[in-house]
Amino acid sequence: MRTIIELNGRKISKKAASEKFRKEEMDRMIREAKEAFAEDPLEETSWWMGEGMLSITFR
Repeated sequence: MRTIIELNGRKISKKAASEKFRKEEMDRMIREAKEAFAEDPLEETSWWMGEGMLSITFR
């Protein structure tokens, strides 16, 4: 499964997101997104991060 992280609609790497929002926080959000994806693959998983919407999707 491939993880796609977007900030305000622009794709960013996991490393860049971890540097911007703390690694522990990103790991928690990815874990939550995986759980939500397992329940319903069509559900969008996103968070407001103060400077924009961060969304995590999987392929």
